Amino acid sequence: MTTPVSRRTVAKGAAWAIPASVIAASAPAYAVSPSNTPVGVICRLFFGDGGVNAQRTALHLGLKSDSDTVPAGTVVKWTITSPSGSLQVPQLNNSSGSTGAWTMSYEDGLSTGDTASSITVVLTVNQEVKLSEISCVTTMLWSDSPSDPNVRPGTQINVSTSSKGGTAGLSFKVPTRKGTRNTTPTTFLDKKGQQTTYPPVRYSAVGGQTGNQSSQGFNCGPGGNNTSTVYPGGICKNLRFRNGQEELPEFAG
Repeated sequence: MTTPVSRRTVAKGAAWAIPASVIAASAPAYAVSPSNTPVGVICRLFFGDGGVNAQRTALHLGLKSDSDTVPAGTVVKWTITSPSGSLQVPQLNNSSGSTGAWTMSYEDGLSTGDTASSITVVLTVNQEVKLSEISCVTTMLWSDSPSDPNVRPGTQINVSTSSKGGTAGLSFKVPTRKGTRNTTPTTFLDKKGQQTTYPPVRYSAVGGQTGNQSSQGFNCGPGGNNTSTVYPGGICKNLRFRNGQEELPEFAG
């Protein structure tokens, strides 16, 4: 005797019969590709003239993503601290103001010239933009003038970033660049998360000098070259200026 099958049972069986590949194909790409959500990184460091109390230093804020667009609603934060204590809040230079497609601002009402134990920069994307239009165009710039927001040579800077796409981190010590042979190199201490490489390091000629004099010797390390950079494990690289600015490329470490 044949047992009748209800329409509900047939419908239930048909649902389970849908191939998994069809279901996967219909899912949004971002559901299986979290790396398409931008993660904040430091994309370049810059060091200019310096003195005993102040070293011209710039952090270029960048984004890392597998996509060439940044979706509306993206929020990324960079937080800067130092184990030596409070830092002065530097200038925040960017080119977003005219379009309003995205904004970059300090959190907690901080302004240039304030002193804080923790400085957080917030990127808010208001409408979809190209990654190239937004990444590495904003800098946190400490002056080399003791009367302006600045960092001292030798200060340790810790950067941590957070977004829905993940986290990243970078730690380094600010060099001493006074135009003399008694100098201290830039020293990278650590990198984490999506900060998978140590960023390029750009130097200007100290005191406006050009030619070989601007590098103050060619020994890599303390007391030698004021454009030397030390990486974990003792690896050291330096530049020999010809004129203007030069840059050490990113380094995997």
